[in-house]
Amino acid sequence: MKKIYDARDRLDAQMCADYLEDRGVRTHVQGGFLQGAVGEVPPDYRMSVHAIHDRDEALAQELLTEYLAPVPEDARAWRCPRCGETIDAQFDICWNCGATSG
Repeated sequence: MKKIYDARDRLDAQMCADYLEDRGVRTHVQGGFLQGAVGEVPPDYRMSVHAIHDRDEALAQELLTEYLAPVPEDARAWRCPRCGETIDAQFDICWNCGATSG
Protein backbone atom coordinates (compact mmCIF):
# COMPACT_ATOMS: atom_id res chain seq x y z
CA MET A 1 0.00 0.00 0.00
CA LYS A 2 1.34 3.44 -0.96
CA LYS A 3 0.35 6.73 0.66
CA ILE A 4 -0.77 9.10 -2.05
CA TYR A 5 -2.46 11.97 -0.24
CA ASP A 6 -2.43 13.73 3.15
CA ALA A 7 -5.96 14.98 3.75
CA ARG A 8 -7.10 18.11 5.59
CA ASP A 9 -9.87 16.21 7.35
CA ARG A 10 -12.05 13.13 7.09
CA LEU A 11 -14.34 14.60 4.42
CA ASP A 12 -11.39 15.61 2.24
CA ALA A 13 -9.90 12.12 2.56
CA GLN A 14 -13.15 10.37 1.72
CA MET A 15 -13.91 12.62 -1.27
CA CYS A 16 -10.45 11.92 -2.74
CA ALA A 17 -10.75 8.20 -2.04
CA ASP A 18 -14.20 8.08 -3.68
CA TYR A 19 -12.91 9.95 -6.74
CA LEU A 20 -10.11 7.41 -7.14
CA GLU A 21 -12.38 4.41 -6.51
CA ASP A 22 -14.79 5.66 -9.19
CA ARG A 23 -11.86 5.59 -11.62
CA GLY A 24 -10.70 2.08 -10.77
CA VAL A 25 -8.04 2.75 -8.11
CA ARG A 26 -8.72 0.78 -4.93
CA THR A 27 -7.99 2.90 -1.86
CA HIS A 28 -7.86 2.88 1.91
CA VAL A 29 -8.36 5.91 4.18
CA GLN A 30 -6.00 5.60 7.11
CA GLY A 31 -6.83 7.23 10.42
CA GLY A 32 -10.43 8.03 9.56
CA PHE A 33 -11.70 7.19 13.02
CA LEU A 34 -9.06 9.18 14.91
CA GLN A 35 -10.71 12.57 14.29
CA GLY A 36 -12.52 12.20 17.61
CA ALA A 37 -9.18 11.93 19.38
CA VAL A 38 -8.17 15.51 18.58
CA GLY A 39 -6.17 16.73 21.54
CA GLU A 40 -4.95 13.21 22.24
CA VAL A 41 -2.98 12.64 19.05
CA PRO A 42 0.00 14.71 17.87
CA PRO A 43 -1.01 18.04 16.29
CA ASP A 44 0.76 17.16 13.02
CA TYR A 45 -1.36 14.03 12.57
CA ARG A 46 -3.25 13.88 9.26
CA MET A 47 -5.55 11.35 7.73
CA SER A 48 -4.21 9.89 4.54
CA VAL A 49 -5.40 8.11 1.42
CA HIS A 50 -3.46 5.07 0.28
CA ALA A 51 -3.54 3.14 -2.99
CA ILE A 52 -4.03 -0.49 -2.06
CA HIS A 53 -1.95 -1.73 -5.00
CA ASP A 54 1.52 -0.22 -5.40
CA ARG A 55 1.14 -0.43 -9.19
CA ASP A 56 -1.67 2.19 -9.00
CA GLU A 57 0.46 4.87 -7.33
CA ALA A 58 1.34 6.83 -10.49
CA LEU A 59 -2.22 6.70 -11.83
CA ALA A 60 -3.62 7.76 -8.45
CA GLN A 61 -1.24 10.74 -8.27
CA GLU A 62 -2.20 11.79 -11.80
CA LEU A 63 -5.93 11.50 -11.04
CA LEU A 64 -5.60 13.47 -7.79
CA THR A 65 -3.66 16.22 -9.54
CA GLU A 66 -6.55 16.50 -12.00
CA TYR A 67 -9.19 16.33 -9.23
CA LEU A 68 -7.54 18.92 -6.99
CA ALA A 69 -6.72 21.41 -9.77
CA PRO A 70 -8.63 24.68 -9.44
CA VAL A 71 -11.46 25.31 -11.90
CA PRO A 72 -10.23 27.79 -14.54
CA GLU A 73 -11.93 31.18 -14.38
CA ASP A 74 -13.08 30.85 -17.98
CA ALA A 75 -14.64 27.41 -17.45
CA ARG A 76 -18.24 27.24 -18.57
CA ALA A 77 -21.28 25.39 -17.38
CA TRP A 78 -22.31 22.42 -19.51
CA ARG A 79 -25.64 20.91 -20.51
CA CYS A 80 -26.26 17.29 -19.57
CA PRO A 81 -26.53 15.14 -22.70
CA ARG A 82 -29.07 12.85 -21.06
CA CYS A 83 -31.55 15.14 -19.24
CA GLY A 84 -30.65 18.64 -20.48
CA GLU A 85 -29.92 20.06 -17.01
CA THR A 86 -27.36 22.90 -16.81
CA ILE A 87 -24.40 21.90 -14.62
CA ASP A 88 -21.75 24.26 -13.18
CA ALA A 89 -18.27 23.89 -14.71
CA GLN A 90 -16.59 22.44 -11.61
CA PHE A 91 -18.81 19.35 -11.73
CA ASP A 92 -18.29 16.46 -14.13
CA ILE A 93 -21.42 14.50 -13.15
CA CYS A 94 -25.00 15.64 -13.55
CA TRP A 95 -26.69 16.08 -10.17
CA ASN A 96 -30.05 15.24 -11.71
CA CYS A 97 -29.43 11.97 -13.59
CA GLY A 98 -25.80 10.98 -12.94
CA ALA A 99 -24.58 11.30 -16.54
CA THR A 100 -21.00 12.48 -17.08
CA SER A 101 -19.88 15.54 -19.02
CA GLY A 102 -17.67 13.56 -21.38
